Amino acid sequence: MAVDAPVAEEESESTKLAKGLIKPEPSKYTRGSEEHFTATAAQFLNIYVGLMPQPETDAAFVKMIQESCLGPSNVKGVPAKNAVLIYCDSQLIGESLKRPSTRLPPIEDNLLHTLIGNALKARGSTPIGKGNTQVDCPIEGDIVIVNDGGRGNDLCLAPFRSAKTRGTRGVNGYLEIFDLNVVISQDSIKSKKKRNRGSVNQIQRLSFITRECLDRMVPERKHDKFTGSNRGNVLAFVGLASSAQTWHTTVEDKKEIFKNKIFGTSGGGEPDDDNNEEPEAAEQEELARKDTDVEPCFYHFLPKNLFDTILSSWSISAVLDLTPGQGELAKSAIEKRLAYYGVCLSERHSAMKKRKADEGDDGSDGEKIDEAKPKKPKTKKTKKEGDENATPTVKKVKQVELCSDEDSESREK
Repeated sequence: MAVDAPVAEEESESTKLAKGLIKPEPSKYTRGSEEHFTATAAQFLNIYVGLMPQPETDAAFVKMIQESCLGPSNVKGVPAKNAVLIYCDSQLIGESLKRPSTRLPPIEDNLLHTLIGNALKARGSTPIGKGNTQVDCPIEGDIVIVNDGGRGNDLCLAPFRSAKTRGTRGVNGYLEIFDLNVVISQDSIKSKKKRNRGSVNQIQRLSFITRECLDRMVPERKHDKFTGSNRGNVLAFVGLASSAQTWHTTVEDKKEIFKNKIFGTSGGGEPDDDNNEEPEAAEQEELARKDTDVEPCFYHFLPKNLFDTILSSWSISAVLDLTPGQGELAKSAIEKRLAYYGVCLSERHSAMKKRKADEGDDGSDGEKIDEAKPKKPKTKKTKKEGDENATPTVKKVKQVELCSDEDSESREK
């Protein structure tokens, strides 16, 4: 006797909106409904957020950015008011093949030149100087930030050393450079280590590369989450994201995410990890790592609260992220309603980030970006002494919603 196949349950309107199966039109839904909230969030993400894998050719790379929301015809920095950020973190350009939890990926000059050079070219930069064919100078209103990951050397600045005349830190003389020393909380570093021995490197250097002096590009502004202002060169103390706030996946899946960017050399590990650990223990740890093991997708990344400060203190109006990682910078940009475009490691990395954004992935401070479902009211029981059947009282929670342009116009009328 034939058995009928089970009928698949039809997806809800809200689920289809979140998956991009329906064009998000908030005005079609009742204000305050789950569908209206999801459609508004999806509309914002479609317009202002882009995530694409890195193309194979330079020409395709440049064209992809030019046609995105970060194309030079779509967004430009306003002198003395705001700026466009191009961000590159050397910790996230790939992963070390051996002991990635303690070793940073090696600096690949060709990869840095590809990422930064093509980004500058797509933003409208052209070579400077006679005989120079390399694009290495941001346009007016753009800020390039390169994170050395705590290496303490200038290898990350290689894309800015094409000219014969050198200036500060060996970069081209026509460039301005400002170093922000980010001091990481010692406790947060130790909490992420399997073994705590020897010294702890707490400093990562963020180099701001600009065409003109940074002080003239953006006004002075105090940090909202740290002491000091954007005129100081130290920002402390920054706590790293906990293990619970970190993406986890299998070693096999990471091979699809990183593709050809899993490098077979040791990279730049910290002194206490590389020099003080017994070789036998390191070898045993590496042999025990299997494809089915679940581990952090990205071991080394800066937290969202730091990017909140950078975007606010330096008056950033849009973000081109060359190393998105697990999306801490993206979360901060989305919350601030800024245009964001991320160049991902692979198709798998891009798909994962899109899914996380649709689901409202938890940020490093424990708050969701865009929840698809309205928050449920919290109940709090109040009971007098001896009263076993006290009536619970409901505490009302104010629901925060995104507003589409159409809704804003109707409200004004």
